[in-house]
Amino acid sequence: MANVAYFLSDCEPTTYISALQGEETTVELYGTGPCDAALQVTMTDPDIASISEVPVCTRPNIRTFKVTGKIAGTTRIQASLGPRMPIWAETRLVIGKGGDDKLLYYHGTSLASANFLMDATLTPMIVAAAASHLDWTDYTDFGKGFYTHKEENSQLAFGWAKRNNREWGVVEFCMLRSEDNSIKNRYLWFKDKNNRPHNSPVLGLSGNNRMAFPLAHTQAMGQPSTLPKSGPRASWLEFVEFDRGIRPGEALIARPNDKDWSGSYSGILGPIWVPRDSGFDTGGPKFPDDVHQVNWGQDGLKVLNTDDAKTRRFLYTKENEPLFLQQAEAVCR
Repeated sequence: MANVAYFLSDCEPTTYISALQGEETTVELYGTGPCDAALQVTMTDPDIASISEVPVCTRPNIRTFKVTGKIAGTTRIQASLGPRMPIWAETRLVIGKGGDDKLLYYHGTSLASANFLMDATLTPMIVAAAASHLDWTDYTDFGKGFYTHKEENSQLAFGWAKRNNREWGVVEFCMLRSEDNSIKNRYLWFKDKNNRPHNSPVLGLSGNNRMAFPLAHTQAMGQPSTLPKSGPRASWLEFVEFDRGIRPGEALIARPNDKDWSGSYSGILGPIWVPRDSGFDTGGPKFPDDVHQVNWGQDGLKVLNTDDAKTRRFLYTKENEPLFLQQAEAVCR
């Protein structure tokens, strides 16, 4: 592939490398810049790690570098034609922060919005600022927040971005296991569509599987903190229907604004709703129970907004996506 460059680890294109403090690891760069120009490889934060090139080249178009971690933190290794020039290849380097034990989440949007999100301080209203064509008075499964797909469902983020934007981008958010452990006790996690988590809110006094109170009562409840305290914990479907203002047998849209649970839960995890889940004969097929989305609340966003976590974000576009969908065995022989 002409005029393409990317970093390699264990002979595969990579966007993430980890090492311990004081440990030396090997990073390789494949390719060159325009007109086969040699690329300069630098570290965005040389206090985190040092990098030096190994002069011996044993494979065509491959350059080898030795990287040594100095202190715990995250930096980026970049290849460009020089200072303030476009970046041709990039990978994240995490030193002394849990190794490869990481969790990845994906948010698909327009390219302009994705570029904005790479450095933005995320809030429950970030999409309203980043993508004006989205209306936050639209109806969401888990209320206001910042929605992402889990790594195993990342193709959904890519698919949504491509369908809705000619110039698209997908931002990958990287949370370390230790960070996840610090907030997971405040997750609201619906393991499947029938699950009633112990910390799910109580939404009504009916004992059946669907909410029975009138719409006027639903609207009068106001913010989640004023909800009734007695009764069963909400199931996934009851929770989604409450957030969307749905009553079986009536109009699909039945309330004015998103509920706001962002202060109650660090994140809300669970299946993705479609109208057919509530008996409406419209829209696409139901998603399987194990296809989960994550809506980040205020405490979850605090973790994703630290300077170190921002450095771990990575942007996929139509320019670099093909590099990470293929194996690089040919260049490593």
